[in-house]
Amino acid sequence: MNRPIFILTVVFLFLGCNSKAIKFSDAAFGDIKNDQSKYYILGEGDVIKVTIFEKWPYSPDNYTDEMVIREDGSIIVPPLGKVIVENLTVDEGEQRLTGLLKAFLKNPYSEITVKEFKSHKICILGDLRAAKTLGIKNNERVLDILTRADGRVDRTYLGPIKLVRKVKGQVNVYDIDLKRILQDGKLDENVVVLDGDILFVPKHPVDELQRFLNMLTFWVPTYFVGRTLVNDISQ
Repeated sequence: MNRPIFILTVVFLFLGCNSKAIKFSDAAFGDIKNDQSKYYILGEGDVIKVTIFEKWPYSPDNYTDEMVIREDGSIIVPPLGKVIVENLTVDEGEQRLTGLLKAFLKNPYSEITVKEFKSHKICILGDLRAAKTLGIKNNERVLDILTRADGRVDRTYLGPIKLVRKVKGQVNVYDIDLKRILQDGKLDENVVVLDGDILFVPKHPVDELQRFLNMLTFWVPTYFVGRTLVNDISQ
């Protein structure tokens, strides 16, 4: 490859891998530094385990069942019937059940355990075997998602990945620098992911360079062969 083509390739890769994003050192990154989902909010499709009993010294009997939060945000709990739990935290859901049970039990107790997290999702794209939408748990962080996403970041890539999030009505793009987290120990930059986030894992710059070189090795010979044939025919 001659020098001009090499320089153009490097410039192309530099521009392609350094799109403007909000870095951890920027003041605007403060919007996502803190955990914004301290408690998991229940939603449609979540599978929960509900346990109800009357505290000692009352009845030793208890009710336990697993159920899916329905489309209308409700679950069916005897003897209460339909109870809306959507958009409540787990703690708030337990308080609602306990409050309603006081009409039937002297000293009720209720417990909700989330068995499958289905209502909160994150989309992850880029250098993966396939784009994925994953259900996210409460307080799950960027590295937790990457671990489950079946990508290549654990092998080669330690540069910034992109986190796309809507904050205060505006869509922002944030740089999450894996090198700073994994090699420099900046664990506070391993931020909590939220429902609706998008993670984009770019290809390693070396992979992009190799792809470009492969393209050149295919097209350049074809170009010269074409020119040679044309010249031969025209003579």
